[in-house]
Amino acid sequence: DCNYETTRIGNLDRHLQTEHGFTAEAIDGLRKKRREEKGAARLKDETNLPEVCPACEKRFASKESLRKHVSRFHKEDKPGAATNVRCPVEDCAVDGLRSREELAEHCRMDHSEAGEFEVIER
Repeated sequence: DCNYETTRIGNLDRHLQTEHGFTAEAIDGLRKKRREEKGAARLKDETNLPEVCPACEKRFASKESLRKHVSRFHKEDKPGAATNVRCPVEDCAVDGLRSREELAEHCRMDHSEAGEFEVIER
């Protein structure tokens, strides 16, 4: 039984290595197992959440959490939703594009001489 406690992952790694002889690979294995367990538990818990995203069916505990999710991930899915996506090309009058995809298409069509444009997802 070990009663060591810390809030820093680096301290825990050092403790496991020095006090218990864990290798870096063993610690990575523990982390992977813990992530998998947390993911399974989260998935089980989410099936009972009351609010459901109409775009992706992800579930949320509150209407506010759902609203934030939709605003962050599905803004361009709303009909007529204007965003602050603006063309970065100097002297271009186009603004009010609804998504980064629309921006990429606009740049490809109207500014092809300025270079290659593509959408890179984060």
